[in-house]
Amino acid sequence: MKEINQLKSDWFVLVLGVALVSGGVAYLKLEARIRADENYGMLLNQVSYDQRVSAVLRQLHDGEGAAAAKKLDAVLCADVLRLDSQLVAADDRTREFVLRSFEQIAHFRPRIPVPLGEGVSEECSEDLLAAQKILAQAATREQAAR
Repeated sequence: MKEINQLKSDWFVLVLGVALVSGGVAYLKLEARIRADENYGMLLNQVSYDQRVSAVLRQLHDGEGAAAAKKLDAVLCADVLRLDSQLVAADDRTREFVLRSFEQIAHFRPRIPVPLGEGVSEECSEDLLAAQKILAQAATREQAAR
């Protein structure tokens, strides 16, 4: 009887060990997949950004400076809105860095009126207004800190 109980115990330990190793391997594969997906998302964002910058550079080279400036401003404002939306989940160090960056952007970015004309969607104007509001708040924080 002791031998049967010992065999049951040995098999249980063996099965439990195999299950734990299998679970650990599955977890590591899942973790690697999540990291790969995150990296892929960051890569897509960078490629999209590079394409927008390339289009702006093309306009500059073609002598369309005003259109290029509007497009660059739209890219900047989209980035400001994206970063601002991510501040909710950011840690204190990241939040402080982004807010200081907003202060610098607000300081150097030229004051551009929100375009309301042909070729400008209402959504684009709302995004520009929202980004300008975020940057204005950053500029206010910068002035208050002085």
